[in-house]
Amino acid sequence: TIPLFAGAVGWLTNKVAVDMIFYPVEFGGLRLRTYPNQPLGWIGWQGIVPAKAGEMAARITDLVTNKLVDVEVVFRRLSPGKLASLLSPGVDRIAEDIVADIAPAGAAQGAVGAGKAVLRGLDPAQQAELLALRHRFVAGLTRDMQANVRQLVDFDEIVVGGMVREKQLLIDLFQRCGKAE
Repeated sequence: TIPLFAGAVGWLTNKVAVDMIFYPVEFGGLRLRTYPNQPLGWIGWQGIVPAKAGEMAARITDLVTNKLVDVEVVFRRLSPGKLASLLSPGVDRIAEDIVADIAPAGAAQGAVGAGKAVLRGLDPAQQAELLALRHRFVAGLTRDMQANVRQLVDFDEIVVGGMVREKQLLIDLFQRCGKAE
């Protein structure tokens, strides 16, 4: 019985230790004194991964964006024409939202309705020209973004900020990668 008991105790302590790596996601206990990026406070605990989420996410992002994937190459592979075809319908909704935001209070619906009526009143050739112009605009915007992707998109902020806000995503990533172990 001693080996069975010792095995059960060993299994239980290992399970608790692994669970403490990931949980609790937020600090549990009295926040009398806590330390930045450290799971242990004077009275309480936070999982190691959630406590160090920012640091871990920054390392993962650095590894992926600097060693594994060249973000500029990925963006250059996007076809401006194909992307314009996919995004162009959304431009109409954005334009309507902008008109609604800048129109005087109470006149937004009328302004949007009037704009739609004017567009419907154009002859087919003019409507086709407007659609082509919208397509060229979005394709040109895509090309500009491709040329300046590092200045426009802060991948560290997107990934690290997201992982810090949603620590469970980082926990899920670690657990999925380590499941076989």
